[in-house]
Amino acid sequence: MSKFSLQTSARNQLFGIITKIENHELHDVISVELKGKQTLLATITHGSTERLGLIVGKDVVALVKGPAVTLSSDVTSDDYDNVLEGKVSSVLHEKHTSEYQLALEGGDTLCAFNKHSESAVLDTTNIVGDTWFAHFHSNQVIIATLN
Repeated sequence: MSKFSLQTSARNQLFGIITKIENHELHDVISVELKGKQTLLATITHGSTERLGLIVGKDVVALVKGPAVTLSSDVTSDDYDNVLEGKVSSVLHEKHTSEYQLALEGGDTLCAFNKHSESAVLDTTNIVGDTWFAHFHSNQVIIATLN
């Protein structure tokens, strides 16, 4: 039987290992330690946890669409349960949107898209090489695994 490789449109594909599964009645919060030792949270249904056979120690890929990620120079955020630190590696601009690449410790890259009205402050300075923070909600994370 041949192997299938997963191809997705999600720009953010972060590889890690499950370190904790917090069970709730209808959903679970999955803690994933990334290659650079930062932790990402994913909120998925309990049924998905069972169907995927998720257990502590399992290798997974966390998928996050770029528009779900917000960048900030500030680590604190009361609105988001995921905050990852990295260095801005590139900034691309188009008419209404800018794309930011954030290099995380361990080699993963995170992509964020911001509308110009939201990113006006980011556009006014050269931030490549600076430390910034990616903020996103755990319910915007998709967990993938090979069984």
